Amino acid sequence: MKYTLSFLLFLLAAATVTVPAAGQHADARIGALLNSGDYFTLREVLPRQADSIVSPVVRGMAETLVGTFFNRPADALAAVSELLETYGDELGPDNATSMVFMALLDLFMLDRYTAAAELTDDFIADTDGSLPDELLFSLEFFRRTGHALAGRPAPELVMPEGGTCVSYRLDSVGRGRIMTVPVHIGGNVRDFVFDTGAAQFNFVSERFARENGIRMIADSIPVAGIGRGWVGLGVADSLAVGGIVMRNPVFLISPPDQATDTIEVISAVLGNAFMRKAERFTIDNRTRHIVFPAERTLHADGTERMANMMLNSFQPYVRIHADGIPLLFHFDTGNVATTLYPPYYELFREQVDSCGVEDTVRIGGFAGVAENVCYRLPSVEFTLEGVPFTLRDIDVLPSGSAGATAGSEAGSLGTDFATAFDTLTVDYTSCTVRGENVP
Repeated sequence: MKYTLSFLLFLLAAATVTVPAAGQHADARIGALLNSGDYFTLREVLPRQADSIVSPVVRGMAETLVGTFFNRPADALAAVSELLETYGDELGPDNATSMVFMALLDLFMLDRYTAAAELTDDFIADTDGSLPDELLFSLEFFRRTGHALAGRPAPELVMPEGGTCVSYRLDSVGRGRIMTVPVHIGGNVRDFVFDTGAAQFNFVSERFARENGIRMIADSIPVAGIGRGWVGLGVADSLAVGGIVMRNPVFLISPPDQATDTIEVISAVLGNAFMRKAERFTIDNRTRHIVFPAERTLHADGTERMANMMLNSFQPYVRIHADGIPLLFHFDTGNVATTLYPPYYELFREQVDSCGVEDTVRIGGFAGVAENVCYRLPSVEFTLEGVPFTLRDIDVLPSGSAGATAGSEAGSLGTDFATAFDTLTVDYTSCTVRGENVP
């Protein structure tokens, strides 16, 4: 499901960290990682360097980004709160704006909606209308959603002892397949798309909400996808996936969209908040089941694996390798097939131009459809943590394509990635994705 709630990658690309001329080695090292956007290395280096960092701004920004991007929202919120309250004047306007958005993400990940609404109100008032329109649009999401959910019971996931296993189904949609799971809601059993790319909340149509006991509590919630639009906000008493019960789930409720509905008719999407609260799951493609919770993704000696997944705007991004080069991809099982974006095209232009067949592709997402020229490759080889896998019949979007990406990721990994291995384990605790094939 292609929709986003903020523009953090854009903000962080625009912001820079200034290290004093007399700064120590640790400050320079951490500042360089912040400015380059190498957050995986930052996560590994920061614990060893933290005590040597002189600048509280450099340390605070590093701790905020690592905590937010690698699913430690409580730690991130503590760091960013101190940063904004004590060192706000030293941050500069771009960095301060980025840190406010980080705080809002952390508050939403912790289901602290009242605090998020108050922070947004204060920040908008302080900026006195000086922010760009796209940032104000994102802030309005946090403000309106925060106020609507303030004082309501927070979503809660109840996992049965011993975990649970749920079957999934693959249905052909367009050029690929969509993964759905049965969900109990409102006294009914309905198919929901199992969508790692659905940011934070679940996503349903107006008709689905009416028919399945989802209560609308707010309208005019701004959401951006292919275009911009407005959705409703709804709540239900519970939903259940297998033996897992999610109490007080939250839904974005989409009005009918004639343009998008001609691409794919999807009435219900299970969002990333469910998966993140479940902490770990394994997609077993041999039996077509999803197992909750999965076993921890540890090395054979019991030590934690290095992170290869990060969260931005609540959504997972996975680092995989192409021809030995590490690349960041949006991990979106709501995408029926993997799509490679302009950064990939620019990196492998010669190969794509020589092997790809020119075609057109329509990208459907919230509030619109984008049609682009693409190059279709018969197959592309990748590795995930040293495990090779092949994706077939892949579209590559050249530079200038509409609706491709809001950041610098190399593409969107779809259902074909999720089913490319015998098992794929996603661990939100350690921020790792591991694919395995049985010999």
